[in-house]
Amino acid sequence: NENLLYLYITSQGQKKTISLDLFVPLQLWDKKKQRIATRNISPEHSDLNLILDNIQRKITEIKVIYRLNEQPLTMERFIEEFKSNFSRVDFIAFADEICNREDGIVAKRTNQKRRSVIEKIKHYRSCVLFSDLTIEWIEGYKKFWMNSKVIDGKKVKGNNLSTIGSDIKCMKKWLKIAKNYGIRINVNLDEIKVYRTRSTREYLNKEELKKIYEYYFSSFITPRYQLTLGYFLFGCVTSLRISDIKQLKREDILSDRRELKYKVTKTKKHLLTKLNESAVKITEHSDFLFELWKSEQKINKDLKDIMAMLGIDKRITFHCSRHTFATNYLRLDGNVQTLQKILGHSSINETMIYVHIVDQEKEESIYIMDKLFQ
Repeated sequence: NENLLYLYITSQGQKKTISLDLFVPLQLWDKKKQRIATRNISPEHSDLNLILDNIQRKITEIKVIYRLNEQPLTMERFIEEFKSNFSRVDFIAFADEICNREDGIVAKRTNQKRRSVIEKIKHYRSCVLFSDLTIEWIEGYKKFWMNSKVIDGKKVKGNNLSTIGSDIKCMKKWLKIAKNYGIRINVNLDEIKVYRTRSTREYLNKEELKKIYEYYFSSFITPRYQLTLGYFLFGCVTSLRISDIKQLKREDILSDRRELKYKVTKTKKHLLTKLNESAVKITEHSDFLFELWKSEQKINKDLKDIMAMLGIDKRITFHCSRHTFATNYLRLDGNVQTLQKILGHSSINETMIYVHIVDQEKEESIYIMDKLFQ
């Protein structure tokens, strides 16, 4: 008969057991050595002893690392460490496991972006140990991706500082988590500078927005462009991201409640927001809105064509609807604190970017006086 093997844990009067998913013959078990007796041992049972040796090494490693880092090792933390697939040596394997754990917790697109960073790290260095990570290594990564290169037979353009800064921000996040788990790292996290460049937030002003609004309600717009503009304009008057818009049902928008209750895909927060009449009117105008759907890629392609046709010389994508809402909200004397709540920003600093945009417009309006003498 074979018996299931358990790991028996005790700590400060607490007792717990963890199943090891290993079965051993009771008559061959050496209680004193906690191994299968080696006399006349079969290759199969010899492999079981090797597995048990590896388990013992993992237990010892966890204890030593926490002791060297002067961190308390609670029973809960030990069980979490023991069950995890974290690598305490291989940084790439560690980052990959973090992404696996965050599947279904963070937004799908966010985790896809983080996994793309892991792939970029592999292109820079196929093997990266925690001991390799230094300021010099990070600077090397930056220089590597700033230049064009050929990868898998394809020419890849160099990244801008904003993209590289986003990559380094990911790495810094993983290193912080590693440090919390007692993994020794050879770099001061405060010395890792995340490169930030002020990104261009493209948006439509009042006149441009009115132009596409009139086109949406015109009799000569094609069904294809009407569906695209319907979703885009809905975003312009509600600030909702496309991932949140796709959660909505037509009957919810056209109900008498005039409010929307939804879960923000990016932050996982539950929000209840009032619905303005513009959003209702836009929805009512097209029978297909919130019935038929398009991918964001197809919507962005349509928007590019529409802007060119209407003579709007701006690189507009669906996400620009959110910027359009924010800037026009402030132009109409909306309150910045209220805007923060509408946009769901955790920090007022994120919202202040739109205040700076509107203020800059006011400052540049002084140049309108130059037209007096033209």
